[in-house]
This record gives sequence, C-alpha cells and structure tokens, in this order.
Amino acid sequence: MKEIYKTIIFTKTPLKSYFKFENEFQIYPVHDRYLETKKYLHYPIYLEFKINEEDKIKPHFSIEDFEEQISETATIQTKQDKIINLLNLFSTFTFFKYKTEGNWVLPVTTNMSKNEISEIEGSEFLFNHFFHKGINLEIIEFSEVSNQHKPIRVIEYSEYYQNEPNYDYDQTKEITLPNNIIMGLRAYYNISSEEKRVIDSAIKYSCLSMELMEDKTTLGILSAFTSIETVMNFYYKDYKTELCKECGQSRYKISKRYLDFLLEFIGNRDGFKKKFKNLYSLRSKIVHTGFSFSTEPFWNELTDKEQDAEIVTILEIVMLSKLSVINYLILPSLGKKNKHHT
Repeated sequence: MKEIYKTIIFTKTPLKSYFKFENEFQIYPVHDRYLETKKYLHYPIYLEFKINEEDKIKPHFSIEDFEEQISETATIQTKQDKIINLLNLFSTFTFFKYKTEGNWVLPVTTNMSKNEISEIEGSEFLFNHFFHKGINLEIIEFSEVSNQHKPIRVIEYSEYYQNEPNYDYDQTKEITLPNNIIMGLRAYYNISSEEKRVIDSAIKYSCLSMELMEDKTTLGILSAFTSIETVMNFYYKDYKTELCKECGQSRYKISKRYLDFLLEFIGNRDGFKKKFKNLYSLRSKIVHTGFSFSTEPFWNELTDKEQDAEIVTILEIVMLSKLSVINYLILPSLGKKNKHHT
C-alpha cells in the first residue's frame, strides 16, 4: 500500500486556492484547461492525503489473491470519507465525491450547437465520473502547489459561522474557511481511537444535516439533533445521575442535560436558554408527533415572514450541530472545558 494518494472530489462553490493541513491532506483546484465544458454545477478539486498505519483496514473476510486489493480500497475510501466529512464540518460549503451509479441524461454539452441538440434522438445512461486524459493521479509525495495557487482565505470563526454562512447558496463566491480549522483538526487527530469513533459518528450526522436540509429538511434536522446528542451522551458518559426514590427515574432529565450541554459548549448569552429549550421541544415534536417542516414540500401556504422564520430555524439547528462538535473538540484541547461532565 502506498503512503500518499491523490484523487478528485467536488464542491458546489468554486475553490480557487489551496489548503493544506500539516502532513495529512491538502486540497486545491483542478486547472481550467481540464474543464472543457463551459458551464457546470460541480467543481472538481484535487484531494491528496496520507495513509498512516492506524488508517489501514484489514477486512474480517478474505478472498484468495485479493486481500491486499480489498484492504487498500477499504482504507482509501474510508480515509477519503473522513477528510471530506471534516472539511464539511468546519466549512459552510459542501465537499463530496460521486457514487458509482449513473443517471439517464439528455446528452447535451455546452459546446453543442442548437442544430446538434435538435438532432439528439433520446436519452443515454451515463455514469458519474470525472475524467481527463491529461490528469495524472499517481504521486509519491504531496504536490507543491504554493507556486500555482494562493492559500485559502480564512475568516475569524465567529464572523464565519454567525454572520455569513454560505451553505452554497451563493455560488458566485469562492470557498473560504474559518480560522479555527487548524486548531480543530489538530484536536481531532490527537484524540483517542475511542473518542474518534464517537466524534466521527457525530460529524457524519452533522454532514448529513447539510446534505439533506434542502430536499429532505426534516430528516436533515433530525440528523443535526442526532449529531448534538451523540457528543452530549459522550460528554455525560461517566456521570451517574441521582434516581428519584419514589419513581426510580433519573432526576437529571434528558432535556435538562441537552440544555446544560449547549449552554456549556455553545454559550450562555441572553436568550440562549430559551432558544435551546424551544429547539429541544421542536426535536421532541418531530420524533413524537411526526411533525415536518412546512417549507420542505415544493408548495406551501406560509407567508413570506413565516417562511423566513422557519428557514432561519433550520439554519440555526444545522449550525448548532456543527458548533457542538467543533467546540467539543477545541475547548477541552485548550483546557477551557472538561471532556466529560463530573
């Protein structure tokens, strides 16, 4: 198995610069000369990453003569997914890779004339794949890209998350990152294997909330709540609650735990307690009554004001799931918070 790999992933907003995290991974744009079509909605970028010994996966099954190939494929795909999820956690832009299946499409390209388009007789089934014969993905060390691309612009984290989260709504902009990403990535790579399993799960659900919030909003918001609760439960894992002598139930209700966790890791400013209580009530409403967001269907009867209020709530919950994981990683690493409630 090699040590350094290079592949192509995608974004929905242009990446025009590079970002490298120590000796773990780097991303940078695919050169325009390889993008022959004039218009596209997915921007291919390079991802280069290192395979460490602890990354290597040994499958629990074996197929004669294919053990090494299966191990390498599983290791590469898993490492890619973890890096993509980390980028999605810290950024407010979407990084993704294609699944292998394809779609029925009308074979129209931006280079075709109207006459050529009019002569198309039907759809074709095409597979999701980006390819150009001029691109070489074989490397033995990280590429030197600083002489071709500028470093990515970083923004003060409170400004980045609170005042102008993009969520790919404005694709005329270019991808930026918050200035806490290096600190957060270091904290992630320094935690134990047990902690990584929990944090990876929380990150996965947080990323799902971004992925689903536009088309499957309610499921996306449930994923955001699940992300928060995953970290919250790990924070309280050693805490023994007092039981009621009369009914035997915990005196420290889940809703109170939820509230205290958010106040601890998000903040305790004026109005936060009420907002967090309302959000937990919304979570319970979804889980226990089947509530779904009115803005989710193609058509709804909401006023503009009601629609805007619901969208703000959705964005707030998605952001809370991000910040819960990010702050749980960073604040204990700085000695500002305990990893577990005592």
